[in-house]
Amino acid sequence: ENPFTGSSLRVTVNVTYGDLDVYDTRLKCALPEGVDEAFCTVSETLWGNSTAPALNRPWVRYGRYVQSSVSQVVIIGSFTNVTLALDKLLYKPYLQTNSLRLRSRIYSAQSARDQPFEVMRMSVEFLVSGDAITATAWQPIGTLEQLMYIVNVNDPPQITNPRDEYMVPTFCTDVNPDPRCHFGMIFSYEDTDRIIEIKGVEISDEDVYESCRFSNAECAKIDVSVSAANGAMGLNTKSRLSFYEQTRGTQGFTSVMSAANAAVRVLNYRVEETPLLGPTSSVANYNTQHSSQTELITVTVSDQGFSGAVGVSEVNSIDMDVIIVATNDAPVITVDVLEYSFVEDVLADVGGIAVTDVDVEEQTVSSLSQLTWTNGAANMTYLNNMHMILSVSFGVMRLRYTRNLRIERTAQAYFTSASVFHFGHDLCRIKGLLEGTDTEALSKAAGRLNKALVLYREVCVFGNIGATTCPTGAESTCNCLLDDDCNIGESSFVLYMNTTAPKSFDFIAQVEDAVLHTDRTCGGMPIYPKPNNFTSGLKCESDADCAETRLRACTPGVDCKCCANITHTCALDSDCQHFDAGSHCGCVPDGINPTGVCGPYCQDPRMIRGCLTDLVNPGRQMQQFFGHRCTYSAPFPDPGPGFTRPSIRTCRAPSFMQRGADTQRVQDLVSITSVDGSRTVGFIGTIVDVNRAMSSLTYITNPRYNRLYRPPVEARDPLTFDNEADSLDALTLLLSDLGNSGGTGYDPRIAFKQAPIRVQAVNNRPTCNGPSSVTAYEDIPFHFVSERVREGQEVANGLNVSDPDHLDYQFELSLFTVNLSCTRGRLFLNEEFTRSPYGRRFLEYQRWDGEPLQASRVGLHSDGGPLYGEGCQFEPQCTDTKREGRYPFVSNDSPFGFYESIVFGIVYGITSRGEIQGCGICPENTGNRFISVTGTMADVNEALERVTYLPDPNFNTRYGETESITFQVSDNGAVGNDASAAALTHELVIPVTIESINDKPLIGRRVRAERTIRTFDPDVADRLIEDWAVAPINKTFDERCMSIPPSGAEYWERCRPGIREYIDVDEDTVFVIGPDVLWINDVDSDEAEAMPTPRRYCCEEHPSGGCTCGEPCICGVEPCGCNAPDVCLDGLFGDPGSGDLDVTLSVSRGTLSFYPPPGRALFDPSELVFLTNLTEGGAMKPCPVQLDCMRGAKRITMRTKRAPLQLGLVQQFLSYVGDRDYYGRDVLEVLVNDHGMTDECYNESLVATETVNIRVVAVNDPPTVSFPTTVLTYEGTPCYADFQENGGTNSECTGSRGSNIPPSTAATAGATGISFGDVDLVDVSYGNVTVVLTVGNSPEHANAGAFFLPALRYPEFESKAWYEFFRSSDGLNTMAIQGTIEEVNWLMNVVKFDVYPGFRGYVLFRISINDMGNYGECAGLHTCGQGEPCADHNNAEEHVVATSGITVFNVDAAVGTQTRCQETDCDTCNKVEGCGWCPGACTQLGQGGKCMIGGASSPLYEACPADITGRRWRECSKPSQDFLSIGLGAGGALLGICLVTFSVMKWAQRRHGSIIAYARKKRADLNRTGQRLKILPPETARYTQFFVLTGFCVTG
Repeated sequence: ENPFTGSSLRVTVNVTYGDLDVYDTRLKCALPEGVDEAFCTVSETLWGNSTAPALNRPWVRYGRYVQSSVSQVVIIGSFTNVTLALDKLLYKPYLQTNSLRLRSRIYSAQSARDQPFEVMRMSVEFLVSGDAITATAWQPIGTLEQLMYIVNVNDPPQITNPRDEYMVPTFCTDVNPDPRCHFGMIFSYEDTDRIIEIKGVEISDEDVYESCRFSNAECAKIDVSVSAANGAMGLNTKSRLSFYEQTRGTQGFTSVMSAANAAVRVLNYRVEETPLLGPTSSVANYNTQHSSQTELITVTVSDQGFSGAVGVSEVNSIDMDVIIVATNDAPVITVDVLEYSFVEDVLADVGGIAVTDVDVEEQTVSSLSQLTWTNGAANMTYLNNMHMILSVSFGVMRLRYTRNLRIERTAQAYFTSASVFHFGHDLCRIKGLLEGTDTEALSKAAGRLNKALVLYREVCVFGNIGATTCPTGAESTCNCLLDDDCNIGESSFVLYMNTTAPKSFDFIAQVEDAVLHTDRTCGGMPIYPKPNNFTSGLKCESDADCAETRLRACTPGVDCKCCANITHTCALDSDCQHFDAGSHCGCVPDGINPTGVCGPYCQDPRMIRGCLTDLVNPGRQMQQFFGHRCTYSAPFPDPGPGFTRPSIRTCRAPSFMQRGADTQRVQDLVSITSVDGSRTVGFIGTIVDVNRAMSSLTYITNPRYNRLYRPPVEARDPLTFDNEADSLDALTLLLSDLGNSGGTGYDPRIAFKQAPIRVQAVNNRPTCNGPSSVTAYEDIPFHFVSERVREGQEVANGLNVSDPDHLDYQFELSLFTVNLSCTRGRLFLNEEFTRSPYGRRFLEYQRWDGEPLQASRVGLHSDGGPLYGEGCQFEPQCTDTKREGRYPFVSNDSPFGFYESIVFGIVYGITSRGEIQGCGICPENTGNRFISVTGTMADVNEALERVTYLPDPNFNTRYGETESITFQVSDNGAVGNDASAAALTHELVIPVTIESINDKPLIGRRVRAERTIRTFDPDVADRLIEDWAVAPINKTFDERCMSIPPSGAEYWERCRPGIREYIDVDEDTVFVIGPDVLWINDVDSDEAEAMPTPRRYCCEEHPSGGCTCGEPCICGVEPCGCNAPDVCLDGLFGDPGSGDLDVTLSVSRGTLSFYPPPGRALFDPSELVFLTNLTEGGAMKPCPVQLDCMRGAKRITMRTKRAPLQLGLVQQFLSYVGDRDYYGRDVLEVLVNDHGMTDECYNESLVATETVNIRVVAVNDPPTVSFPTTVLTYEGTPCYADFQENGGTNSECTGSRGSNIPPSTAATAGATGISFGDVDLVDVSYGNVTVVLTVGNSPEHANAGAFFLPALRYPEFESKAWYEFFRSSDGLNTMAIQGTIEEVNWLMNVVKFDVYPGFRGYVLFRISINDMGNYGECAGLHTCGQGEPCADHNNAEEHVVATSGITVFNVDAAVGTQTRCQETDCDTCNKVEGCGWCPGACTQLGQGGKCMIGGASSPLYEACPADITGRRWRECSKPSQDFLSIGLGAGGALLGICLVTFSVMKWAQRRHGSIIAYARKKRADLNRTGQRLKILPPETARYTQFFVLTGFCVTG
């Protein structure tokens, strides 16, 4: 097909040394390769991507002729198209081709021969024939040849960089420790001179010799500079080089190309030249593994512009980075002094010690160190830290600065603690592993380490070592010391390993390994505390489980979410901190983790209730929550030093162990506040903190050490020991940099230093050695017994003296003064020694200046030399308690006698004269409160070999009192460098706990007696005093006295008060039982009340030997098997409490009362309560009505304290009265139970019983009468009629009871009849009585009537009664009857009142009965008798012979009177004339009260008692006083008066200046007005004359 139509031109352009291009289509039109002639026509596709105009695109074909070396372009088109195309025709010479080079025989020998120039040949043809493919179709128009000059351009030289071709060796893996796998092609080591050969550098330059002739091919030189930024550089050769710079780090030269390449073919690099190595090196300690430091080797080449038309040089360079691997440098310890000089027993600041380490703070980034050690979890805490171990031999050290230190060891223990990677991890998950209960994990760790399994118990420090549960450390009850409060977060677990345990470090290694293999996840993500033990991390077994191929990392800011809130996108961890303090960024929803859980966390699985993001709250138990499934896949590297990989690529445990602990408890072991300090101190810290610690180091010697110290003879080496040489201590410092900081494997460097310490000797204070406290028992001797042991060993409970200087020269001849004193007991020395001839000779007794004689009191300071206990000090005293298993005996003394008092002090049982005045066995002049002896240390220790402490009688310390033994020693100057040094003393105060032992209550009599108080002071006289004593009740003479008639002289002579000790009381008479009859004492009941609450009680199972009321009693982890005693209830009611005494008083033929006499008040129920058993044999409970149990009871049981009980006895509360009308013998039985409340163990309730005999003396009792108390009403019916008219008696009288006493009328219905009784008459068969009945009590009753007996025979048997009628001397009708009680009572039932005719009105029946003196031992008419009771029986007079008993009474009667005063309410009754209301009568009726006949002031016939409210005759209500109203009224009136007064005063001040001026004015106005009205006398009146004259006139 002919593509050319119309007029067309064809232009053909040929060139030889370049390419042609039209419209930028040459490169797009690919010419075929491998053919001699190649062509390419620009297609429409290529035109579409070109710059040619769309309407003026010519036809273009490119061609290349290999044989002729021609490059061609053919352009066909219209003139316009061709012209436009030629305008865009471009020529580009071949690479490195220029006209100069074409002529060079060096670079282009062929072109220099054939065509040393470039020419462009162009031909133009016109299409003459329509067939363009024919040869004749184109007609040549013309040709053009154009010579072209190709300007030469300088090309930069080229340098081959060997790093570009470097490949990691094939043997390298992630775990290969070969340095070539970690440091790259070029690396060296810090501070080394080893030459590193760098091969492969080659220099080239395409045009450097273009200007050279063939005869001088290397006419141009290049400029080469080889330099290292920090290291030293060397060349392969220096031949043919012209150096312009030749320094340590740079080699600069010019040379031809061949020489330059020979020089750089091998570059020799070293960190430092050998001569320059050392601290003065400019690159000392330099490496490229920290702080972004770099090292570069630079090769720079310049062609110096010898080629190129413009003559400008071209420069090129390459950089080769060099890894200078960090090499760990050893630390340096500097001590400023050659020898330390300290003073014995004086705390000294060591000072002068400094630590330096040039690289310890480098935070090295090295994959090799990561692989070998820094990537280990436990090793992370060692990074940039140092480990210092200090030790001395004869002293202890303390640190003033411990804040940032981890204490790694002391002389006794190694420490290791647990920590976590991330906040929130449940450290409690490894608790069992650390405690040794999780042996499976430890066993696996031991297998990995190829070690035998070691449990914590095998290496731990025991926390209770030395206690009763762990005396030696070999017992199973020993408890390992372990700080295990895992709920408080990081470093809360601390293990204590014994430094003497050989396997301590094996155990530490096993624990570290076991922890690092527990709960591992990718990234070591936390597992939250129970019950939410889930995590967002992916569980793993190795780093391979966390590789990118399995766990894809999320993209920050895109799909990375907050683990605490999976809905929140994040880029950094800080984006999530507001959700939870430990929330991480990097979780993705779901993911590959089947168990991962993220927030928000909700309380229900449906995730709708109680949702939150803060799941971790240390110290607070959380409830169970549910979350969202997720996977942690953060791409961030760990923030810690040494980690470059993302944390998710590391399979690690969430927790790890670290050597040392920084808890306050551990730091306090070596801090300046430590009590003991330590002779070895190891700690880990930064170099800054280590130097702070060293500057705060203090040293103090052991108590007995100085330069003059000499070891015991058995410890001396006879070959090397020099007795004249000073003893020196040494401070040893061992410092490890823990491998900080090296870039290779773990390479710790250690520095060692030792500084001698010379301690100046001073006289050391002697020491009183003894127990810190002792526990004795009340009234039981306590012995301090020392075993003879080697120096330095502690004694069990003995006393002795020691002195740190005891090994110094001549010490054994020094004299010591020892003093022993106590406050509530007596002390006895070892009498086996003190009584020996040696002791008497060499032990001298002293008295300290100013010590009063009373302090020594008795014994060793007595005249004539010491007095000894002779063994009495080994016996118990004042105790009647048999304590099974502990003290199976009682004291051989009596509890009766005098007792300790505030006034007269302590009472000892035996006086110095041998008199017994109380309980106790040792005489009062033996033993001392204060002892002072002087002798050598050996002698005084011999005297102290057995010191006996004997407590004061009945004394213990459980009720608030304290006791201590003061042990003092003086060395009297002793031995020291300074011979003039003052004496040194020491004092040991030994608190003495004297356990209480319950004493039985004591029942006796309190009596007043004399005793002598000895002063043992020649300047102070003894005193004879009277004191209260408790005496036993003596019943020896009771039987004989009770057989003697009481009313005779013999009884008074032998059994009068003061002689008899039983109770002598008249019948029906109250006997007050005072302290001299009955006295109850309990020496320790008050102690129980004073004992601290809550009370302690014994429990042998408990480690402390006892528990506390109201608190759990735990033995280990289980409750102890000890039951709390009743004392824990501690109350007066129900079960007894502290100090309560149960006192039971009982009699059989009388009643007792414990009731206050007049003027005394009842005790408060909190002090005394009366008890009863509500059921037969039931428990004692408080009486429901206390009054019922305290008065008139045959048995009185009360629970009280000693003080109220004794006060009641002193205040005469206790009284006895026989049963009504009883006489004879009775017994007062006394029982006192103290419930064992003062015994520390409450093992025993001690009961004391005693009896007091009672004699009730018979007194003739007057007869008793029952008679009507109401007014008897008679109708006036006579019993006798006129015989002349009626023929005898009146049947209306005799046939009815209308005339009986009382009459059967409506008014007197139900009234009591007259009957008599006499208890004494039952004791005799002949007992008759005489009854006299008289009508009336005044002459007006003479004709009122007479008594009449209608029958005379007693119906039951023949009566022997005798009676008569007569008128008395007053003319009153009287009837007398004599007979037995039964006869008289029968006659009283039938007797009639014969009313005389014509009598109307009130009449009185006067009746008396006389028992005719039928029985009685005593009349009772004597002081303290029935007729004259008394409170003090010691005032009783002699019994009086018995007399007759007479009873007289009146009966009111009315004859023929109208019934009135029957009203039933007060107001109505008082309105009736002649009537009045008595509120106190008839109280059994609902309202109470009765309407009686009477006047205005009293009733006429009856008595009117007051009612309970105080109302009396005719009072319907008790007048009341409204004190509130009165008070309010008075207050209001007073306030009104004050207001008025204030107003008047203010008004007076305004008007008159003051109220006084106003008063004066008013007084003057009053005088003037009175004088004007002639009421007042004038001013000139003479009052004196007036009154004198008036007086004379009146007196006449």
